Amino acid sequence: NALLDTAQPIALSIPDHLRAQGDPGAYVVQSRALLDDAFRACLRAAGASIVAYIPNQAYLVRASQTAVQQLRADSRTQAVLPYEPYFKLKPPLLVLAVEQRPLPDNATLNVLLFPDTRAAAIEELNQLGLQVLGEERSPFGPVLKVRSRSAGILAGTASSVSPLDVLSALARLPSVQGVELSRARVFANDLSRARIAVAADTVTPDNYLGLTGSNVLVNVNDSGVDTNHPDLQGRVLCDLAISGVDTNGHGTHVAG
Repeated sequence: NALLDTAQPIALSIPDHLRAQGDPGAYVVQSRALLDDAFRACLRAAGASIVAYIPNQAYLVRASQTAVQQLRADSRTQAVLPYEPYFKLKPPLLVLAVEQRPLPDNATLNVLLFPDTRAAAIEELNQLGLQVLGEERSPFGPVLKVRSRSAGILAGTASSVSPLDVLSALARLPSVQGVELSRARVFANDLSRARIAVAADTVTPDNYLGLTGSNVLVNVNDSGVDTNHPDLQGRVLCDLAISGVDTNGHGTHVAG
């Protein structure tokens, strides 16, 4: 949601309601040089924990204000910036939040939390009138699926937040790392046929170029290929016998 030039700092035009209020709990820390073990050790020594990489040469970290002061004073650090609520919202939601428009009735959101904040987040979400429908794991922290209630009422508990402010209030929570609309997962292989131009559209069963794959060799460097798969039997050549075994399944998927 923002391009930051830390060599020539400028004031970002972020609305006040989408700026961190007090200690955000998370910061973007950029190194002056390429990221390496020494810089990661510097972060750990200051008491910061790395959450994710942010281009260029920066990390999203969880850190106290004391740690932030220490990192800002370190000669290896190019910049330390608060992780603003404005940065957390995917574009369709950011528009609603900036214009302070309400979520659609019963909208479902994926709310990515920081790894150490789940317990606090559950209570905070309830106070915002958001119902937790489910939870998944991710490499960056737990992802809660939540649903909005237009009346701001959940299980008899009144929300003190206006429906117009739910998104910005959600993004301002220090426990929240990112928010996006939750969409039902569907197979999209039909879309790929049109995208790579072997079919004129997503519904035509045959490709308009008359391609069959005959006499075409495809090289796959992956986790191996299950040569006994019904779709691949007699069609796989292996450099080594072990390449004809796939304990992961990904290589077989790619070969298919």
